[in-house]
Amino acid sequence: ITFIFLIIMASMLHRGVKGAVLLGMLGATAVDWIWQSSDAPDAMLEVRHAAEHAVDLRVLLSPGAWMQVSALLLMLLFSVSGAVIGSGRMAGLLSVEGTVPGSTAVYVVCGAATMVSASFGTSPIFVSMSAAAGIREGGRTGLTSIVVGFWCLLTAFF
Repeated sequence: ITFIFLIIMASMLHRGVKGAVLLGMLGATAVDWIWQSSDAPDAMLEVRHAAEHAVDLRVLLSPGAWMQVSALLLMLLFSVSGAVIGSGRMAGLLSVEGTVPGSTAVYVVCGAATMVSASFGTSPIFVSMSAAAGIREGGRTGLTSIVVGFWCLLTAFF
């Protein structure tokens, strides 16, 4: 299903269909639910409660922990860098030196959000390339980010 809809999305993008990425994702999800490869949601809204946990920093005394921290740091750094540079190039904001205006703020916010998410015991914050889909569809203002942010926030309850 994934490869079929990846080809469909690529062909729609090639033909200039507006919303091709969104249509491909919705189509793949619908076909997956119809064929019941995975379970469709059984409720529209599910409120999850945060579990209490104690912070134990003794785990950082082992060398294996530092290898994992380093690997995660590199994944986050490359993810953020790729998203910033790719989106900046797509929007025409990449300078001759290869920098994007405001990229420092992106790194700071991603780092701070990752620390906050770690304190709650959740996964780190990865920059999503949904911004690239918004740029590709012609979004140049902050409204695209607000709409994408709203939908991402809404998924936190499902």
